[in-house]
Amino acid sequence: MKTFDKYLILVLSILFVLVAAVLIGFEVRPGPLPVHPEATVNIGEVALPRNLPNTARAYYSAIADTTLPTVASAVTWGRGEIISGKNPKDSWLWLPFTWKLYLEPGRRFVWKAQLKWFGIPLVKGGDESVDGKGRFVMGSDVKDGPIFDNGEYTMLWLYTIFSTPTALLTDERIRWEAAEDTTVVGFSLEEGGKTSSFALHFDPITSELKLVETLRMNDEGAIVPYQAIFDRYESFDGIRLPTHCEGAWNGETYVRMDIDGVAYNVDIEEGFQRAEEAAEASTEAVESEAGDE
Repeated sequence: MKTFDKYLILVLSILFVLVAAVLIGFEVRPGPLPVHPEATVNIGEVALPRNLPNTARAYYSAIADTTLPTVASAVTWGRGEIISGKNPKDSWLWLPFTWKLYLEPGRRFVWKAQLKWFGIPLVKGGDESVDGKGRFVMGSDVKDGPIFDNGEYTMLWLYTIFSTPTALLTDERIRWEAAEDTTVVGFSLEEGGKTSSFALHFDPITSELKLVETLRMNDEGAIVPYQAIFDRYESFDGIRLPTHCEGAWNGETYVRMDIDGVAYNVDIEEGFQRAEEAAEASTEAVESEAGDE
């Protein structure tokens, strides 16, 4: 065998090993985040509204361990994976991450995530909706403006449904709507001149919430059907929650999330302060790069 051929085989073998290592690293599920330092605080119970449709009543009976606790704030954390490409149809590589959600139900949230490779921390990112202002951050890339105000407001309510379902019962902005299909309940609300509507689909046997359908504005400003799929219910401090959730644009799943823990009615300001600091650091980095050019 010629020397050139030997070197070519060696180079190709090394490249194969490197590519394989990269791909295998993204197949490794990261370890769980540390348990939040504050434990759930009991601040009371929630009563079912008189106008609540029977299907929704069955759902709340199904997720209550005994009574339905009042939830004013929540910290939820877990692990997940997100598709590597912008279009799920054109990508096959899933990137693992850990995540933590700071939520004031129906009011504001900060969701922080970190990509992992062989469990090693890589890029930090996340999104938020605070005082009606939405923002997406991935490394030094910061996106905001009216499009993100709209899209992240939708996520605010999906996170509320996902991790703090009893908060829907005490929010006076919500209008519950029964449907002809007895496994479906809708609710809508108006805020800031915008009407948001959500269709909740329940399992006919267990009464568990399985699917939420709504409309969400994407990064290009188009209004697109959006779905959240829920599964694998477990009990967390008096409420049975779906420990697995998938987000999908127009039926195409692009993110999967699993819950590892929840703490209700705890201080969430630290999460918002850190988000502001990270955003300021990212903005400074972008401005520095622009100045260097």
